Amino acid sequence: MESLAGRVALITGAGRGIGASTARLLAQNGVRLALASRRGENPGVDGAFVQACDVRNAASIKSMVDASVDHFGQLDIVVGNAGVGGYGPFLEVPDDQIEDMIDTNVKGLIYTMRAALPHLMNSDAADVCPGGVATDFAMGTGRTPDMPQLAGMMRPEDVAETILFVLTRPRNHRILEVAFRPVTEASWG
Repeated sequence: MESLAGRVALITGAGRGIGASTARLLAQNGVRLALASRRGENPGVDGAFVQACDVRNAASIKSMVDASVDHFGQLDIVVGNAGVGGYGPFLEVPDDQIEDMIDTNVKGLIYTMRAALPHLMNSDAADVCPGGVATDFAMGTGRTPDMPQLAGMMRPEDVAETILFVLTRPRNHRILEVAFRPVTEASWG
């Protein structure tokens, strides 16, 4: 296992859920953290650089990346975690909700990677793609805290452990994609 001590990671959507769990786990492994979220929350990580950032806005995420590099002097890892979603019949999803998902989940990730890529050119990259995770993602837009499906979903800590696994593989490993789903997701069996 390769050490992450001294590396610098930027995590978007770091205020709660998967981002917060990943931040705490990476901090325990010696990673210095730049944490971005719309409200600028720190999920309890000492020494983290925290700034409010809206990934839907290219200038906002570029400012976050630049400030992170100014603060730490480098950027080695990006966890593009910011996201929004909704649950319910596809034909009933309101247009403004679709626009918000595209702006955050697609454009936001593109803006994040475009801003960070010049700093990541010397670091190895990996793709982690989790399925259903019991967080507040999409709460109030089709997901409710009493949904029985939440009981079978993964925890944010499960995703954080997978991210740590990918990041700590020896540099001669090339992990192109990691996709995993809870066994309760019928579409993946």
